[in-house]
Amino acid sequence: MSSRPPVQGVLLDVNETLFALSGLRPAFEATGTNPAAMPLWFARVLRDGFALASAGDYATFAEIARGAFVGLDPDRLTVADADVVMHAFSALDPHPDVAAGLADLRDAGLRVMTLTVGDVGLVRSLFAQAGLADYVVDYLSADAVRHWKPAAQAYAYGVERIGFPARNVALIACHSWDIHGAARAGLQTGFITRIEQHPSPVFRAADVSGSTLPEVVAGLL
Repeated sequence: MSSRPPVQGVLLDVNETLFALSGLRPAFEATGTNPAAMPLWFARVLRDGFALASAGDYATFAEIARGAFVGLDPDRLTVADADVVMHAFSALDPHPDVAAGLADLRDAGLRVMTLTVGDVGLVRSLFAQAGLADYVVDYLSADAVRHWKPAAQAYAYGVERIGFPARNVALIACHSWDIHGAARAGLQTGFITRIEQHPSPVFRAADVSGSTLPEVVAGLL
């Protein structure tokens, strides 16, 4: 029998965990940028967000993402090109397993919120257009505390808003750095192996791992 406390609330990461960034491919192509550069771009976005946080500074996801995109080819790309990509975020589709996983969370009677480093309004719109809004009671962002995940302040904010002790809250994400931050903040963790099959051993291992959201939810329950 598991020794973990019961999960009463769940915080969900958004980018790649729920919504696929592959939907940005047409926007990259429209700016004449090879979509093969998408992983490098997103890695630079995360790098720059983490670097600012480590230095005690802050910028929004959109600000960092625009700068990182222009930086892929600064002699050719402009802020207007970056805006094409940022606009495409509003049309991302959820991964095929997400609706079923969210339904499992609702059926279990858990309180569910998102916790992203991105824009709350954008996330709210994504859930609405995907027909998933009824599964989530609130949308949270690190913007509110001006500390990017995996800073402890972001998870503390999520725990405060969801209304349960950290030990009874789980974060579900597909990024090992996010899992590590949540674990250090005292949350339970569920890792979806969408983009990382073998997380770095320097990070704390998740309490539950699986290839889909329903599999991770079942493990946490």
